Amino acid sequence: MSRVIRRERLGWDIAATALLLAVAGLSLSIPQSFAGAQAVLIAITVGVFLIYAFGARAYVGIHEGVEDPAPAVSALLQIGMISLLTVGVAIEPNMLLLQTLVLPLIWMTSRSTLQAVLVTLGNGVVLGLAYGYWGDFTADALSTGFISSGLSTAFSLALGLWITRIAEWGVERQRLLADLTAAQAGLETASREAGAIEERARLARDVHDTIAQSLTSIVMLAERARRDGSPAAIELIESAAREALVEARALVAVTSPAPSAESLGDALRRLGDRFARETGMRVDVSASDAVLARDVQVVLLRCAQEGPCERAQALRCRIR
Repeated sequence: MSRVIRRERLGWDIAATALLLAVAGLSLSIPQSFAGAQAVLIAITVGVFLIYAFGARAYVGIHEGVEDPAPAVSALLQIGMISLLTVGVAIEPNMLLLQTLVLPLIWMTSRSTLQAVLVTLGNGVVLGLAYGYWGDFTADALSTGFISSGLSTAFSLALGLWITRIAEWGVERQRLLADLTAAQAGLETASREAGAIEERARLARDVHDTIAQSLTSIVMLAERARRDGSPAAIELIESAAREALVEARALVAVTSPAPSAESLGDALRRLGDRFARETGMRVDVSASDAVLARDVQVVLLRCAQEGPCERAQALRCRIR
């Protein structure tokens, strides 16, 4: 049970107890229509309170989490309360004060709005007749009884329908809030997945652009070593393989555009030196040390890497 429901039921407990004491005091202060009438009225008041405390109280509340009673339980509670109230009004009209508790409990213990409306209307008719019985069914007694019960019934219907509308709106609001929370969670998951896919695609491009150039150089050097078996060629193969490993590790770690490079110019000069060692060609690198965005540095470095790669492929075809 939520704290809100417990606090709401505590308020009902206080109001019901205050009403019990007020009606009991009123019963003791009015003249008896017959011997023992006061005791009967007090017993009726206590009976209504006991029905509330041990039966209807479990269904008090307009917030989500309060369950509806079973059909048999709902019928027994409502019949019990209306019967006691009817007997009380037939003995003493001032017992209509108990409607303050009974009418709201009719709505609380109903399984639907239609049931609450019908039972409230029936209660008004029965109480009007009970008032007429007290007045020997005279015209004045009947008119007074039906006016009093009619006003109470009209007020109960208006207040009950209004509170029911508020409760339904609250339940709908909770449902929409749950749907919104679920949609936000789904959107967050989709965003994470999209980011992961984009990052994998970027990493795949970087691996292809970097590792492909290194592997092309290694293949070319291996063919050269197979022809002449020179230690220099083997040393170059080892050096190229080590640099490819460093580049792969740098890509996985998502470091700078070029491993062990402080700027784009350093990375380009390093690339040119390696190409010169592998091919024996003279490579001149002229690069500015201007600070560029990382994405721009990556694009420029990849373009420079593609040039030696294409050149190496052409030399490989020429050697064959």
